[in-house]
Amino acid sequence: MLNKQHQWRKRKELFTAYHAWDCNSVCVGETGRNLEKRLKEHQYAVKRMDDKNGISVHAWKKSHRVNWNESRVLKMIPNYFHRRLTVALIIQSSDTTSNLDKGLELNSTWTPFLQELYRQLTHGVRAFL
Repeated sequence: MLNKQHQWRKRKELFTAYHAWDCNSVCVGETGRNLEKRLKEHQYAVKRMDDKNGISVHAWKKSHRVNWNESRVLKMIPNYFHRRLTVALIIQSSDTTSNLDKGLELNSTWTPFLQELYRQLTHGVRAFL
């Protein structure tokens, strides 16, 4: 029987975090593709120094290497909008992400509601970041 993390690496509809070896920075992203495929895409972006890929930019600007083996599926979220919202909330509430953009633009009017939603959605995830 496969462990849960291995099963998630094969499934779609998730968001992930990637750790750098040389710092505490993470890159959080969402994808509808499986983790194995997305990791290969990011590895290729780093190899060719893609300036439109947050992991690549961080790796080259800071001379950091990504610990691909520590990349993890943080949470399975089948709903596209919920997945995008969760990733945006994590990026915008953390000072350790190396993402190039902030994800969905969130109106500050929603901040109190979204902070509570973020707390609920990331229960058990925050310890990883």
